[in-house]
Amino acid sequence: IKELLTNSFGFKQENIKTLYDFKATNNNILKEIDALRSRCKKGDIAVIYYAGHGMPFRYDKDSNQVAEVILPSNAFITAPFSYIQSTELAKKFNLFVDNDITLTTIFDCCFGS
Repeated sequence: IKELLTNSFGFKQENIKTLYDFKATNNNILKEIDALRSRCKKGDIAVIYYAGHGMPFRYDKDSNQVAEVILPSNAFITAPFSYIQSTELAKKFNLFVDNDITLTTIFDCCFGS
């Protein structure tokens, strides 16, 4: 994806931030989304690509309410369960749009946002 963005779409390599393996924690993912938004100006184009695990998450055993979540590297290590809900991501993504930043998100996961 990094090569595609730089070679085919003209993104500068120094503007691409990657989080792999144990660096892709809940806090780091959310922090980097916020940092990307703060670096963008009106009219900029931003891309967020997530490749990892996702799953449906039931709020409680008696509820029919199900959320879609992505599972950062620390999802099952950190207590409480450290997932990121699609609704939390949507709020962050809407801030890009609200600031006239074109945002493309790609989720390569099951049940992704």
